[in-house]
Amino acid sequence: MIKKSMDWVRENPHVAPTILIVSLLIPMLGQFLYMFSIPVPVVMSHGDKSDNENIELLISSLAKGFETGNVEALSQLFHQDVVVFEFDLETYGWVDFRDNHLKQEIETQEMLTYGFDIIKMNIRNDVAWVQTDYFYEGLNQDQSSFQYSGLASLVLVRENSEWKIIQLHMS
Repeated sequence: MIKKSMDWVRENPHVAPTILIVSLLIPMLGQFLYMFSIPVPVVMSHGDKSDNENIELLISSLAKGFETGNVEALSQLFHQDVVVFEFDLETYGWVDFRDNHLKQEIETQEMLTYGFDIIKMNIRNDVAWVQTDYFYEGLNQDQSSFQYSGLASLVLVRENSEWKIIQLHMS
């Protein structure tokens, strides 16, 4: 196969420089596009504008609630039956999440910043699922700092015209 290809190049010398240039440029073009591409979050939704805005506001309020440690405000965002997976932690229900994770975190850490960047949002009737990047940083009790970032998936349900988080997975 290689011998036949080389014979073809010898028989068509006018094409050889073009083949050489193209074979060198294609990988370079791929690297160029990769190096200079700017990732742009894609927000896709199949709900109406008010649903999108309400969910974006809920996620913004979630970040603010985590940042400030406001358990009362956070309680308004979560469904009572919420399931939370965070790293190696599993909690089932708001009370379990609040008492066995959230309160301990608030007592031992001071959040300085907390945020979510929505990557993709889908809404179907009274269910929405959202993929986000998240990031946070803060201080431990001993004043040592920490930073985390990763991906989060949220599932929300609409009950009585209000969106509530029923599943949160952060990794």
